[in-house]
Amino acid sequence: MGRLPTESIQALMPEFGQVLSDFALSRYQRPTLDRKTRALCTVSALVALGEEPYVANWINNAINLGASTEEITELLGQLVFYVGLPKAGRAFAAAEAVFAAHELIMTNIEVTEPSED
Repeated sequence: MGRLPTESIQALMPEFGQVLSDFALSRYQRPTLDRKTRALCTVSALVALGEEPYVANWINNAINLGASTEEITELLGQLVFYVGLPKAGRAFAAAEAVFAAHELIMTNIEVTEPSED
């Protein structure tokens, strides 16, 4: 995955890196959203912004917080229509690499028409 920009901040200006880390951690400890949901939201935002260095890292975090490959692939599929195929396609490539690193199998998701209830 390479070195993340935040790692460079931490190396060159540790006190500011600590402030960033403390702030992020405090957001993840709030009770309204569970950590997995927050990680999936973060993946969405990073894909939309085109922040490729962070996408794989946050997909990895989402998996570690309990997200399934199905949830992640469904999320990325949803994003195609809102962020465009290039950004979403790069996110799919990042997900595939993270899944492989975790020895997870990406499954095909069956698309069905909504019911007319």
